[in-house]
Amino acid sequence: MNDEGGGELLKPVAELTESLRKLIAPFSGPVLKELGSYVAGRIQFINFKRSLKVLEQAKYLLDERGIKPQSVSLKILVPILEGAGLEDNDDLIEKWSGLLASAASGGRVLPSFAHILSELSPSEAKILDYICTHRKKLEFVGDSGVDKQDLEKAMGLSIEDYGIRILNLRRLGMIEQVTTDAMRWQAGHGGWGAGGDVGLTALGESFIDACKGLPKTTVV
Repeated sequence: MNDEGGGELLKPVAELTESLRKLIAPFSGPVLKELGSYVAGRIQFINFKRSLKVLEQAKYLLDERGIKPQSVSLKILVPILEGAGLEDNDDLIEKWSGLLASAASGGRVLPSFAHILSELSPSEAKILDYICTHRKKLEFVGDSGVDKQDLEKAMGLSIEDYGIRILNLRRLGMIEQVTTDAMRWQAGHGGWGAGGDVGLTALGESFIDACKGLPKTTVV
């Protein structure tokens, strides 16, 4: 292959790198002017177009609310773009976009959120969304949740697949059982009896809010 042919093959990659650098600029401060090149080097072996899509969607979310992007910490920005570049599910790509938008608008985004999102399957994200959407205020315990049996039925998974996904969400600290059939409070993440209701932990609640791109408070 001659040099001219090789140059033609590399041209689309160079164009994507430049597009990535320009889109990153609003999310980084003046001191980080070389950030685009740095990130492009980090994610050169993953899907550029997915990272670009997340940057574009995040900017759209911010523009829609009239919010000027703030500089995002490298500990948050780089893992988001790397994780998004490996994502092939549209619903999860939307969550990556929301996470970046939240981080760029002063929302409560912990560095661990990108790691958590990278470990979620589409089914696990669906479980979290279902709990968030269908939860109800529970009597006596002062919390909210959904019936465990209703949740299992709504997911349409085998018992084994459902159980594995619940275990992973518990491992990540996203969900906890808030009542048993006897309406007994279960503190922390350890108790998981038969029947009852499951709800979001404080960490799970904050994570879901961040992925919506709707900032509430800022971590100092």
